[in-house]
Amino acid sequence: MPVRRGAWWVHSWTVTVPIGFSLDGCTIPEPLQDSEGGMVVLVVSAAQGAIRLDCFEKNEIISPAALIYVSQIVHAVRSDAGNGVLVDGDADHPLFFVVRG
Repeated sequence: MPVRRGAWWVHSWTVTVPIGFSLDGCTIPEPLQDSEGGMVVLVVSAAQGAIRLDCFEKNEIISPAALIYVSQIVHAVRSDAGNGVLVDGDADHPLFFVVRG
């Protein structure tokens, strides 16, 4: 559920990764689609074994371009971290199926 922060709507997910995984070696991909309304995506190591993924958008409903980009990031993390990556505690979260990894 998005949360309003100033002029932005923030969509957030918690990505669980194996302990010891670091974003240092992970290459965040370029977006596959342009975003008409503008978006900002932050990937933050919140704690050992957890990454917070925030998408800031002007609209409450996430745009297709933003959803595709967040899915790309989740696939990049899974590609680098291997098995055991979860999104919001779910190995079959819909973000894994928006784009193919």
